[in-house]
This record gives sequence, C-alpha cells and structure tokens, in this order.
Amino acid sequence: MNVLVWSCRAVLLAACLVAPVLASAEDDTYVGSSFGKLRVTMKDDGGLVGSFNKGGKLVTALTKDHNGWEGVWTADEAPKECDSEKNGSSYWGNIFLTVAEGGRVLTGKWGYCDTEPDTDFQAKWDGK
Repeated sequence: MNVLVWSCRAVLLAACLVAPVLASAEDDTYVGSSFGKLRVTMKDDGGLVGSFNKGGKLVTALTKDHNGWEGVWTADEAPKECDSEKNGSSYWGNIFLTVAEGGRVLTGKWGYCDTEPDTDFQAKWDGK
C-alpha cells in the first residue's frame, strides 16, 4: 500500500510541477516548429492534446518518469505516407516532448510512421 501512496504522490507532484508551465491558459500556442503553429492543451491526466497546420493532431501521455510526453502525431498530409493508420490517418509518427525555459519552449524528437523519433523538434510559446 505504501508503494501505491508513493506512486500517487509522485504523479501529483509531477502534475503540480508541469501544470503551471502549460496550464496557464486553456489553449497554449507554440510557433516556429516543423509542425507550424501548434496549439496544445493539458488533459486532466497530464497528457497533451493539440492541433497544428495541415489538419494535424497531437495526442500524448506523460512518460513513466513524468519528465515529458510521448505519443503520436497525425496529419491530413505529410511528405511520407505510412503503410498503416493511426487515429484514422496514414500520415503519422511518434513524438517525444519535454519543456524547457520555464515552459516557454517545447523540445523533443519526432519521426515518421513506427520508427524511433529522430528529427529534432522545438517550438516557442507565442505568449499571447
């Protein structure tokens, strides 16, 4: 039972540390990424959902160590089409994100289809 209590406290602590960074507004906008303008919202479970140019969507969950998010991006179009679909699209890939500079910058890696993310990602908070 102590492990369960500790796990719950760890999740709450992580949410408290991350929530002020991204939950200062209902819908934070980041610009300057290879995804174009990215709008993200933190879900109740600490994951991120978002939208970006070309019908793009982002769905992530907190990583097990609560130091970032991992998930999938999808789009209506992209330079590479996958052999399978995710979330209803054949244009998708894996993504891993972290926050830097007090929440003003999202950094990470992304890739196409089911490959390990290998392309750098960075986007700066629009601040509006």
